[in-house]
Amino acid sequence: MAEEKVRHLTPVGRLIHESLFEKDQYTTDKGKDGDPAYKIEVAFDRDDVEGDGTIEDGIIDAVVAEWGEAAEQQLLDGKIKTCLIDGEELKARREEKGKNGDAYAGKLVMRASTKFNKHGQDAPGGVQVYDEDVQEIGPATRDQIYPGCLVQVGLVFSCYDVQGKGVKAYLVAVQKVGEGEKLVSQADHSTLFKPAARSESGGGRKSRRG
Repeated sequence: MAEEKVRHLTPVGRLIHESLFEKDQYTTDKGKDGDPAYKIEVAFDRDDVEGDGTIEDGIIDAVVAEWGEAAEQQLLDGKIKTCLIDGEELKARREEKGKNGDAYAGKLVMRASTKFNKHGQDAPGGVQVYDEDVQEIGPATRDQIYPGCLVQVGLVFSCYDVQGKGVKAYLVAVQKVGEGEKLVSQADHSTLFKPAARSESGGGRKSRRG
């Protein structure tokens, strides 16, 4: 019998992006179609996810179980890729594309995904999503989940060794635990413009057509 993966619960973080009700199809850096998956991206305060008693311990445990005690130092030295990404790096990437990256500033960002829906099937249907009262949120009430709201994520960590060692976070379930300021995806381009001139009468230029 296969050993059951240990489930972990993240601290409260700010939702950045989600595709929890339909799978996200994306294109890789090499121009190939990636595998469609349900996904979530959440930003955390560093102190909430780094250090003793945090989900960093879960990542370390997964690495040591897979590759032995020496792998912990490799992880800390950055030789093993993790599912926690420096928010400043992501902020810079977005700003290079003319997008707003403020939500990433000073944060650690976790990306988790799964191809399985809430019934454990590789099929449509979405993952398990709950509100503050642990009542299920479905497609009909999905507007409760938005970029900027506060969430916790249930997940499991799994190691891989394909073109380098790494740890992936597999999405299990999501709970919305609070409201938050909605995120603005695009950068503010208002500085491109200046107030339009208006005539005092408000009539503007008359048409030449009668």
